[in-house]
Amino acid sequence: MPPLIEKEVVVCGAGVIGLQAALTLLEEGFRVTIVAKHWPGEKDIEYTSPWAGAHYRSYAAPDDLQFQKYELETYKYWLELLKKDGAECGLSILPDTYHWDCAKHGTIEGLWWRTHVPNFIVHEKSKLLPSTELAVTYDSFCINVPRYLDYLISRVGELGVKTITAEVDLLEEIFELPGIQELDVIGIVNCTGMGARGLVPDDKVYPTKGQTVLVKGEAKQITFREGNDYVAYVIPRVGSGSTVLGGNQGVNDWSPKPDDELTNKILQRCKVLAPELLNKHGEFDVMEVCVGRRPTREGGVRIELVEYDGGKFICHCYGHGGAGYQTSVGSAREVCRLVKEFVERKG
Repeated sequence: MPPLIEKEVVVCGAGVIGLQAALTLLEEGFRVTIVAKHWPGEKDIEYTSPWAGAHYRSYAAPDDLQFQKYELETYKYWLELLKKDGAECGLSILPDTYHWDCAKHGTIEGLWWRTHVPNFIVHEKSKLLPSTELAVTYDSFCINVPRYLDYLISRVGELGVKTITAEVDLLEEIFELPGIQELDVIGIVNCTGMGARGLVPDDKVYPTKGQTVLVKGEAKQITFREGNDYVAYVIPRVGSGSTVLGGNQGVNDWSPKPDDELTNKILQRCKVLAPELLNKHGEFDVMEVCVGRRPTREGGVRIELVEYDGGKFICHCYGHGGAGYQTSVGSAREVCRLVKEFVERKG
């Protein structure tokens, strides 16, 4: 553990991005207070992280080197974390098969991450699913989301984080909260996801609705299928006796309610992907239908430090869309770098 930096930083938000930012700052020696409306263990449409699948699947474009860096740093960190803490942290490595209904020209070459993940293979045509043209398999991370969030909140607690449950209309109001004024805070790290739309405010932030179906049993592996106008995926929640089926990309869809027609489509599309989970009637045993809002941003993720009045800062870290988990460590390290540079500039 580095020596304590006599500086207090407030992290706003307790989703995976906020918790990882807090953990990284604490590990670098900062004092940290987390201010949040929602916490691990709660389920609310405003609180995105508990609704995730989740697994490691790259969202970075072949030419987006910065986003690739966030993803790779997270993947490598998770490998070490799994060695150290095992399944206790909620991470598992499983085969992940990615199917395409239509193999576009250059598809394989566009998978920039293929040389960075273990056991990457391209399937022979004779072994493809019906109506698909291409498939690859590689070793990916599967995240038991409730367990991983519990692990993060436990780790920051062990390192001395302080927590405040509060709701504000603008980020700047955090500096005036009871319990914050006394701490001589040097800045805020804004990890509010969808909340950034109103708190910053930033009208480039919008929801991408995700709908999933939680079913009984654990699938033997992760499976993802990309169709011409749909996606389907199977993500086992290892250790829970359940599997997450999805999904959809409801751009700018604010509805918190499940779509029954979509639920049926998800169940039908996933039958061929996880037949081992079907009951004697050839159906999945449904436990729950879930809806979440991926905090997406026009122009992509924003990680930027802005100097504020009185020699303080606000460091923004939001807009990750569906890539929050798999970029969480890389994003947190970038935040920490910016904060340390600020402290060094200010002496």
